[in-house]
Amino acid sequence: MKFLGPDSDERLLIADEVGVGKTIEAGIIIDELISRGDIKHNDAIMIVCPSVLCTKWKKELRNKFLMDDFYIHDGKTLSFLLNEIKETGKIHYVHSIVSEQLFRGEKYQELLKECLEERGEAFFGLLIVDECHHYRNVGTNTNKFGKLLSLCSDRVVMLSATPFNLRSDDFYNQLHMLNPTLFPEQSVFNQLLKQIRNVNKSISLLKKDDAKSRSNLILLVDQLKIIAEQNQYIASEFMNIYNKIVTGEVLSIKEKVDFEKLLEKLNPISSSFTRTLKRDAIEHRVTRE
Repeated sequence: MKFLGPDSDERLLIADEVGVGKTIEAGIIIDELISRGDIKHNDAIMIVCPSVLCTKWKKELRNKFLMDDFYIHDGKTLSFLLNEIKETGKIHYVHSIVSEQLFRGEKYQELLKECLEERGEAFFGLLIVDECHHYRNVGTNTNKFGKLLSLCSDRVVMLSATPFNLRSDDFYNQLHMLNPTLFPEQSVFNQLLKQIRNVNKSISLLKKDDAKSRSNLILLVDQLKIIAEQNQYIASEFMNIYNKIVTGEVLSIKEKVDFEKLLEKLNPISSSFTRTLKRDAIEHRVTRE
């Protein structure tokens, strides 16, 4: 819903925990874009993943979404695809799966650049990048390839289950690859970190909501209130629940859920990033021994 919503830039990093179903989520996005007509029959969908996952992607899309036309490229067909885009703008292989290890080769990166220069605009309707943490290190060949891929694509979904540290450069590097317009520089992103942390901590305290967490929650939402008041769409609802929090009223389950949603809207990366843990998504989990 973050990807498909009216406020979306159609560029989303899905960082769900292993086993929650990122491949399925990406398949739902593809299916929905096609059903809505946002992606036409001749718009290119490109999936880039580690070579060991190419067959898995093809099987998942075929078995769960009845999409049986995704083609796994080798070097010969990938060259044909890129040369066709460069010379005619048309795409014979509309739905493609390509190994990251193959595609990041210098030969194919040069062809990608030539396609972009020749066409002057993005030519992939949707790009899905699996295991996107591989692209996080600035200056590496893989990172340069990822940035180039992003420029060639109208819509981007990036997937990774690898934990990250909010204070590290890795998270910014992935968001910059995802959406260089929204996250142009590290310094701009660093200015957002305090607000991101305050939102995340507030949500955590809201879920506990005992005497100690309530006092800490008040300190944080006092800071977020200034930002919320500037947003005409949420200001009234935010202040209603905020007043109940500071006066010590007991919040109903619905009020907690509603306030959590309001807090998420104050997260400056909310529309670009989503993370779901197993404990939040799967009711009956297998206990591993």
